[in-house]
Amino acid sequence: MDPRLFNAAFTGDVNVLLGLIQEDPLILHTVTVTTSNTPLHVAALLGHAEFAMVAMQNHPGLADELDQQGFSPIHLASAKGHWEIVRGMLVRRPDLAFIKDEDGKNPLHTAATKGRSQVLREVFSIESAQELTPKGENVFHVAVKHNQFKALETLIQLACENQVMDELVNAKDEDGNTLLHLACAAKNSKIVKLLVSVQTNVEVNAVNSEGLTALDIAVRSMAGSNEPGEIQEVLRSAGAQVSGSRDQAVVINQRQQALARDQSLTLRNEKYSGSLRNGIGVLAVLFSTISFQLGINPPGGSWQDWASSTDHNFLNVTHKPAKSINWELQKGESLTFFQVNAVCFFS
Repeated sequence: MDPRLFNAAFTGDVNVLLGLIQEDPLILHTVTVTTSNTPLHVAALLGHAEFAMVAMQNHPGLADELDQQGFSPIHLASAKGHWEIVRGMLVRRPDLAFIKDEDGKNPLHTAATKGRSQVLREVFSIESAQELTPKGENVFHVAVKHNQFKALETLIQLACENQVMDELVNAKDEDGNTLLHLACAAKNSKIVKLLVSVQTNVEVNAVNSEGLTALDIAVRSMAGSNEPGEIQEVLRSAGAQVSGSRDQAVVINQRQQALARDQSLTLRNEKYSGSLRNGIGVLAVLFSTISFQLGINPPGGSWQDWASSTDHNFLNVTHKPAKSINWELQKGESLTFFQVNAVCFFS
């Protein structure tokens, strides 16, 4: 860039600029060939509105150039809060409201980042407000993410005037986060209060991609603290809930019912076991009694005063112990019987 042109832009000297243009009508056209920092960038950055308008009038294309940092002249003016330059540029080139910097942000996003409320009023339109950054953020997300309370107030007012409030305040970024999610993550109670006010109609129980509500994030941010925190109180008063609270109640109820069934089953099993033990005891006594009786009175009866069948001397009888008839007639089978009977008796 010609040093004289740079110095004129740096000081905002319009007369020098006009003289250089008269000397070389193509001076503003050739400057973009040698450098990315044009005189319009310099004037926009430093707030030289008149110089910027003259330069843009002579070469409107200067407004499309991005400098070494990836900013156009209107981005620089928006970031610095030079609303007069922004207004003048938009009058001459309304399309500049949608020009993107190297990060994919329009001038409205830039103004929100820096909290330039007056610039927001100059640039705001339904279309520019609906434009998203590469991360899926609208201008409201940008303002909240950078904790720009005044800028958010201005945006809410502008959105109400243009009847696009619900759409913008409840929009989600690429991670599913609403403005409330971002405000809670930043622990910005002032912004949370503003968002849950009546005029915003914000959805307090919206969930992000992780299934978390704003209250979930607020609770997490206070982990380890015994105090619920101002943000939690504000959210709960607005009807906010933790994610899955209803589902958790259902699960708890199901667990209680299952526990009751288990307890009932355990009680029935205990009663059954007791009855079974009593029954076994009765059977044991019965088996013992039967075994004892069978031992005394074996099947088949017993011979009384066993003697030779040819002995007919009834007058001279010698008494003998009784013997089992089956034992005498079927010794093998009888032996098995007495063994089994003995086992039953002593079991």
